[in-house]
This record gives sequence, C-alpha cells and structure tokens, in this order.
Amino acid sequence: MAEVVWDPASSEPPRAQCLTVDQETLEGVKTDVLVPSVVALHAGKEWVGEGAKRLRARAPELGLRQNESLFYECKNGIGLRRTYQRAPEGYRRAAEIGGVVLRFLSEAAREQGDEPARTVVTVPASFQASQRNDTASAARCAGLELTGGDLLDEPVATFLDYCMSYLDDDFVSPGNTQRLVVFDFGGGTCDVAVFDIHAERKDGRLTIAPRGSQYASHDYQRLLKEHGLLPSMSRKGNCWDNAAMESFFRTLKTELIGNGMFRTREEARREGFAFIEVWYNRQRLHPALGYRSPEEYENLVKAL
Repeated sequence: MAEVVWDPASSEPPRAQCLTVDQETLEGVKTDVLVPSVVALHAGKEWVGEGAKRLRARAPELGLRQNESLFYECKNGIGLRRTYQRAPEGYRRAAEIGGVVLRFLSEAAREQGDEPARTVVTVPASFQASQRNDTASAARCAGLELTGGDLLDEPVATFLDYCMSYLDDDFVSPGNTQRLVVFDFGGGTCDVAVFDIHAERKDGRLTIAPRGSQYASHDYQRLLKEHGLLPSMSRKGNCWDNAAMESFFRTLKTELIGNGMFRTREEARREGFAFIEVWYNRQRLHPALGYRSPEEYENLVKAL
C-alpha cells in the first residue's frame, strides 16, 4: 500500500511512500509494508495479512479449511462465478475476500493520517472486463467507491512511482523524447508497458504517451518465431476474442500445476502432453459440453 501526498497549490513535487501496516498474529503484532492477501477465521476473529498467513501454516493443526475458514490465492477467482459454499456470509466470493483485504488496508491508512482524498486500486494489465468489474465490486465491499481512473494497471502505477521517486527536471531536455519500459512480473505472467516522455520547448511540460504492449513487442514476436509459435492477438477494444483460451490456461494452471513446480522443461512437456491429450480431451467432463469429454462430444457432432 502506497501513499501519495500532493498539493496542487504548492511548488513542492508529489511525494510517494509505502505505508507500514500493523498486522496482528498469534505471536504479537508484526509491522511491515508487505501485507499477504490471506484471510482466516479463527477463535471467533477475522485475521488478515501476516496473522492469517501464519495460521495457514498451521491449518491442519487448527482445523482450518480452505474456502471455509481460510482464504488465499483468491485472486485466481476474481471475475469468475465460483462461490465458496461452506464459507460464512460475507466470505463466499473472491470479490468479498478481496473486499476484506482492501478494508483492512483502508482502515490502516486512515489510522496513520488524514482522510485520503482519493483511493486508487491497482490491477494486473492482463485483467479482462469481468475481472476488473469484480475488483470494483471488492472495493465496494470495503466501502470504497471507485470512479474513472481509480482502477489503475500495475505497470502504469509503477511508472508513476518511478517518475515521482527518480525523475528530475533534466531527464528530458526540451524538444526531445525519452522512452521508459516497465516490466511487471507476476504469477506466471509478464506485462510490459512503454512510455514516451516528451518535453515541450515553450513551458517545459512533460507529455507522456503510454502504449501497453504485453505481447506485441518485437522481442516477444521474435521469440515466438524462434519456437515456431503463432500469436493469437485480441482485436483492439475487444476482450472476448481469446476468452476460451484464457479459460483453458486457467484450468491448466489450476488442475495441472497448482502450487507445484516442474524440475525440468522435459518434465513440463511430458506432464502437459499427458494432461491435454489423455485427461483433458478424452476423460475430463466439461459442463459446457453437457458433462461430456471433448472427444465424446466431437464424435456425437460427427454423427449428426
């Protein structure tokens, strides 16, 4: 969680800093800038952050069950219709769990100073419309009303922080342009944003032209060609083109990879082939196909 202090009437530049947050644990209070996105219900209390993370490590001992009294990695459920049926009211959707974490952070920020004039929530640049809508829903659960521009892509937020922390007046000379590239590494993804910063001659103002390029960069395209892969690019302004493939990728990550790792690339290729060709296509029942496997459904269609 970061705080930006800026007075438009002052000549002082904006100031940004990460806020430390007190997080209650069974062993005492831990104060840190990092707050794990983990929520636990234990001993009649709601635990958020480090306290919940430590409870997760003792889940079998304490009788905590995932998606019932212990919630983590719920970001993977944002934008989906999945519900946690065993959980108490208010903890049954990923957006509600996100709301618990956002409320915890919001209250911590208010305890440290003045009432925030504006709250901005950052999201991965790869988030689709349903995921962004669910994130806004999580903010509402936390009592935060987001307006235009309050849902910010993480590479853009990183760029703004860099500008406020490291850029000076000499970074771009008048009439020239400098380019900044932001690489945002997440859980299995890498978002890339390119910013062109141009200084006008007449008043020294900076003009910033962002051009998000998660998959369109020359280096990425060259890498695809080297491996004989064909890119599948969504049309501009249309997030639904690759919805089916994105859904499959999530299934692959959840059911095959989970929290594990492959020791070698060969092991990953072997396990991936077995998952797709043996399990996913021939045995796994798909709700969208009337609880049939793709192979069975294809044979039915061929017979028509």
